[in-house]
Amino acid sequence: GGCLQSRLISGEGVLNMLQWKTSWECFDWNQNHCADNAAALANDWLVQYDIDFANLMQFRSEDFTPPTGWVGLSTERDACEGEDKTTLVFNDQRWSKLESPAAHSTGCLDGQVGPYVLQAFKSKDSSRNVSGIIAICAQFPVPKQRPSMDDLPILIGLNRTLAAIMNATGISNVVILADTNRKNTLPSDRITKVLHLPGRAVSTRLLRSCCSVNNFASSAFAYDRIIANFGAGGNPLMETKMLLEDPIPTWLYQERDGV
Repeated sequence: GGCLQSRLISGEGVLNMLQWKTSWECFDWNQNHCADNAAALANDWLVQYDIDFANLMQFRSEDFTPPTGWVGLSTERDACEGEDKTTLVFNDQRWSKLESPAAHSTGCLDGQVGPYVLQAFKSKDSSRNVSGIIAICAQFPVPKQRPSMDDLPILIGLNRTLAAIMNATGISNVVILADTNRKNTLPSDRITKVLHLPGRAVSTRLLRSCCSVNNFASSAFAYDRIIANFGAGGNPLMETKMLLEDPIPTWLYQERDGV
């Protein structure tokens, strides 16, 4: 899939974020050294764009390690159906994760489908006005009812978990980095409303990010998004850059039995 890099500028400071879902075949089939190349590229981006928070999806190898200065928090590979995996990577020079069990959660959004990592952080930078952030990295399950792509009851369980962590930590600033599996007909503020987040939704531009197997054929497939409930000075859009577009690197293509 495509890879989004965003920059959120506000009175709370600057946040640089990254959302990338590669294919499971990249790490499982690993043709053309795909796993090593993907890991190296992700780590280069973390450094190049000075990332605060990243969601690296389907990085299924236990050997993947972020570069010095970043730490990864992953779901277990076999925790959700299909062995889908997501990894929240944070800059530990600027952020420290709260160690209380009440500040962290991992699981599946819809029964056994859709892995997520939710973690509360405190800033190490005293110059920031924002004292804490809750980061959610997730893969939303494919909608059960097409073509609306709009069935969001899958987030009800996450809503309860998020509310409990917000209450326990006193942190209300939230960032969501996700493959939403939703078309661009679904505005990002629908997601923040379902999660009952305070404040106004600020989102990356809804750029097509799916799928490499069909050469990113539809501009409606704005699946990958980064959303916050604060910042941008009233602008509903973050600075957004698509890092992977067609043609994508040839090593990302994985083919077996003609598929």
